[in-house]
Amino acid sequence: MTSNPLVCSALAILFILIPGYAYPVFDLGYSSGLGSMSSGMADSSLGYEKYADGFFLNPSMPARTGRSSISTGYSVYEVISARCSYLAGVYPLNANSVLSAGYVRFYYPGAAAINENIYMISPSYRISDAVSAGVNIKYYSTDSKLPFLSSGGLGLDFGITARLREPLDGTGFNLSLVLYDFHSTLAWESGLKDTVGRKAAAGIDYYAPKDILLSFSCLSFSGRNMTYIMTGAEKWFKGGLFAVRGGYKKKLEGSSRYHAGASAAGPGIRFDYSVSAAPGLGDLQHKIGLSLSLL
Repeated sequence: MTSNPLVCSALAILFILIPGYAYPVFDLGYSSGLGSMSSGMADSSLGYEKYADGFFLNPSMPARTGRSSISTGYSVYEVISARCSYLAGVYPLNANSVLSAGYVRFYYPGAAAINENIYMISPSYRISDAVSAGVNIKYYSTDSKLPFLSSGGLGLDFGITARLREPLDGTGFNLSLVLYDFHSTLAWESGLKDTVGRKAAAGIDYYAPKDILLSFSCLSFSGRNMTYIMTGAEKWFKGGLFAVRGGYKKKLEGSSRYHAGASAAGPGIRFDYSVSAAPGLGDLQHKIGLSLSLL
């Protein structure tokens, strides 16, 4: 791509209105994704209604799930030797309100042995048949063998999704907008104070006939030269028992990645796997996930 699409220009305007210092802590979960299900589509889907633990990427989506679930996952990032694990739960309070909670841990081995931890509480609400909104309330912490790399603070995300779908067959569009860390604090053990860098994402999901999903989204990091374009597709087979995915992620200022993934599902359980690679760099990322539906 030689120029930013219109949706990325809109995100740039948002950052003019909402400026913020971009401290690069906790970026990996956004630039490289979290769950294996979303990663199979290059994290292009912000409005994916089957991804119950996807409130990490869009806090408005659990309001559409309608069921309780517990999800867990593990990721390996080969080149930077990072590891990620997460645990998430989703519980509907009533027909329109859902409360979600999660824990995410990023581990960077080495002399410093850095851990980045995110604890989240995420209420979401279905405002109408067409619109849902949600908030991620996050507590950040870092710990390390080096004391000056330890910190703690709060973050806040906001997401909204518009559902423009046919009531009979479910085909149509989901339009999503998410602002990450539009209000955040971070205090280091040394006494210094920072804010976590703000980020914004906008996306379109098209639910096509025959259990096909096509997605496109853009993610931009405030105060830094980082903008990602993501596109992906998914196809379910056998009435929802098996799915395959593919996607492409392009950093406008640099590298690109190809993604692939699959899911196998049974009554109340789903197993996910994804892999991604950067051409010519040998940088593989493997992600696995397990989700249990409780109701």
